[in-house]
Amino acid sequence: MKNWIIKEMPLLKAWVILFAINVLLSLSEPNFEIKSNLITQYLITTLFFLFLLICIRYIRGKYIQSRKFPSYQIEMGVWGYIWRFLVTIWVTSIFVLLGIYLITGQVLQNNPLLGQIIFVIASPFVVWLLFCKERIAFVKKVLFYLRGIPI
Repeated sequence: MKNWIIKEMPLLKAWVILFAINVLLSLSEPNFEIKSNLITQYLITTLFFLFLLICIRYIRGKYIQSRKFPSYQIEMGVWGYIWRFLVTIWVTSIFVLLGIYLITGQVLQNNPLLGQIIFVIASPFVVWLLFCKERIAFVKKVLFYLRGIPI
């Protein structure tokens, strides 16, 4: 675990930055009140941020190809994780809202928990759709893994 933390330091830095931005944005709301479930809300949000960053890390890959000659692979930095996270959140929100509206004909105002659950389930698919380098090979690996066939 200690070795993983050292190797994934840009991911963890991006996680801390995104959490700090989330806290600052929620504190700057005009109707902000300290509620009893605020700590639980921040914990769930923080875990979702980490889940999505890990999805980006393992679906996208840690290395990006440099455009310099001779080309070599460089490690994805903090900014790489943050902008991919923000794009994923934005695209997933649009997909979820449009999908729920097309299926039900209305926006889920009475049951936001269902929308959040769909959002969490759809976000790894959006990461795969937007950032995976080799989609077909990735699908084959997942299918082999699910069937129990060693690769």
